[in-house]
Amino acid sequence: MAAWSTGAKHPGVGVKTGVRMVVDAPIGVPVLAITAWPDNAAMVEDCVRLGYLRATDRVLDPTYGRGTWWKRWRPARLVWCTHDTADFRHLPFAADTFDSAVFDPPYISKGRATKKLGDFDQRYGLAAYAAGTPRQSPAEVQRIMDDGLTDVVRVVKPGGFVLVKCMDYISGGKLWQGVYKTVSHALALGCEVQDRFEHLRAPGPQPAGRPQKHARRNHSTLLVLRTPS
Repeated sequence: MAAWSTGAKHPGVGVKTGVRMVVDAPIGVPVLAITAWPDNAAMVEDCVRLGYLRATDRVLDPTYGRGTWWKRWRPARLVWCTHDTADFRHLPFAADTFDSAVFDPPYISKGRATKKLGDFDQRYGLAAYAAGTPRQSPAEVQRIMDDGLTDVVRVVKPGGFVLVKCMDYISGGKLWQGVYKTVSHALALGCEVQDRFEHLRAPGPQPAGRPQKHARRNHSTLLVLRTPS
């Protein structure tokens, strides 16, 4: 059975004195929609500056993994799973329990098995789930994401914010429009897209002997959704 925690210390992170509940807004420095943040935790700080996450919020993180989103800033009441057995599609919380949520699901399909996939699942807090339910096609991944987003929206109070990570990517030689599909599902749930961040990253090299046929997707997207009032 999964255990959910609200303690001050986060497993896998080791909370240090540098983890803050207040973000200092640099004078004259705007929050930009497209930025090469060094990590997700830095992007979280900008979300705090815009008021999408607040120190006093009760915040749910159903895909906590190693807790890296919270290594720079964290709210006073963060709820996360303490070990790797939670299914974010079936959350053990009543409706309208949380002020906001951060949802970082495994938004890229997995094809053939590689040594990196185990680490992928550990980072997303999904090792136990993945062991019984391998994810293959983009459509299956999207269904998992959509089911998870549905339940996350259910447990967030009306008018609260849900931050969800998604991405467009190439699979099987075709472009999978993961952002469009995630936005479409969110709108079908009655959510409003409040904001959108594009997280730039350095792309890896083109694999040797494999001709490039599509532009490389060197960014992921963070959607800020407002739940139905």
